[in-house]
Amino acid sequence: MDFKYNITKDAESWVDIAQDKNDFYGTDYKSQVVFIPDDLLRQIQKNKRNKAVKLVNTHLKNHPKRKLRNQLIKQTIVNTNVLWSQIETQFIKRLKHVTQTSKFSEKITCYITTGFMCPYDKDWFMISAWHSLPHSLGTIAHELLHIQFLKYYKDYCLEHLTEEQLDILKEAMTFILNIEFNDLLLVDDRGYPEQQKLRVKLQKLWKGNFKEFLDDSIKEILAQDKD
Repeated sequence: MDFKYNITKDAESWVDIAQDKNDFYGTDYKSQVVFIPDDLLRQIQKNKRNKAVKLVNTHLKNHPKRKLRNQLIKQTIVNTNVLWSQIETQFIKRLKHVTQTSKFSEKITCYITTGFMCPYDKDWFMISAWHSLPHSLGTIAHELLHIQFLKYYKDYCLEHLTEEQLDILKEAMTFILNIEFNDLLLVDDRGYPEQQKLRVKLQKLWKGNFKEFLDDSIKEILAQDKD
């Protein structure tokens, strides 16, 4: 896995957070954008995404503390890489075993963001320069579980669930990290506020067989939505 910084991706992360005013799974919007200057936040909110990304890009390039921030980013890359390399082989091997999958993509990039939220896609994700190393290690594990799960089980889940229900399941199941990867990680995966009750229910369904757990979890989510 590669650790990198890309200023455009960082800017996109800022914009995506600022332009989505919905509380993300119970997290508070204001706390997620507190690092963005008020004037810039208003500009991001009133402009289309492409224009907003350019505005943030310019802000980052001309930041009065850019030299110190750039050093922080570089050090974050070095330190996280050193720590992750200690467990990467074990983690990937166990991830494949736990999810009952045979392969794992080697072409995944971890980008550093100077925002607070850490978005992801099928072949990349982000960690925040402001988070502690133990926290970032947990974020890496969290996102890799997402990526592996969606790669192998998304289509199957969408035969039964909506996209929204799939997102809920994806986030709620990360308690598995606390059980199956506890010896490799330094912090617990606590999940999002809105999903705490569901996490408790799903944890009771976890018996170590991922495919059986998935079927039982789908039934639980469908039953929950009927109530």
